[in-house]
Amino acid sequence: MLTDAWRRAARNRREPRWPQRQVAIESVQRGITVVRPQGALDMHSVPAFHQTLAAAVQRAACGLIVALADVTYVDSAGLAALIEGLRWSRGQALPYLLTPLTPAVQRVLELARLEQVFPIAASVEDAVAQITQMPAQCERSCYQRQWSSMELYTNKG
Repeated sequence: MLTDAWRRAARNRREPRWPQRQVAIESVQRGITVVRPQGALDMHSVPAFHQTLAAAVQRAACGLIVALADVTYVDSAGLAALIEGLRWSRGQALPYLLTPLTPAVQRVLELARLEQVFPIAASVEDAVAQITQMPAQCERSCYQRQWSSMELYTNKG
C-alpha cells in the first residue's frame, strides 16, 4: 500500500518551474554597454546570464557596466559569472564596473571579500563618467576596437 502511494506521488511529481529571468543589454553611450540582470543570479539563471555577459564583452568597445539594481539574490554561481565577466573584460583591456549594488548583493560581495576586486560605481551615470574620464590611451584603444570590429563586417567578402 505504501509503495502504491509512492508510485502515484512520483508519477504526479512535476519539475519545478523557475520564474523567467531577463537580462537586458543596452548601449548608453557609443562603445559602452550596460547589462541589466533581473531577479536572482543563481544556478538556475546563471547560464543565460553567462551567455549574455559573454556577448556583451564582445559587443562593448569602450567599457562594460553590469547594473545590479534589479538583482535580489546572488549565490556562488552568480559570483562566478561576475568574476568570469571581469576576467573576460580584463583580457580585452575593457573597463568593467558593477553598479548600483542592492544591500543583498553588497553583503555577498563583502562576505566573499570581492568588494575590493570589482570596480563599483554608485550609479550607471557615475560608471559612464568613470569610463569616459579614462586616459587618452584607453580612448584610442576604444576606437581601435570599434574600427577593427567594423573591418570584420566589411571584409567578409
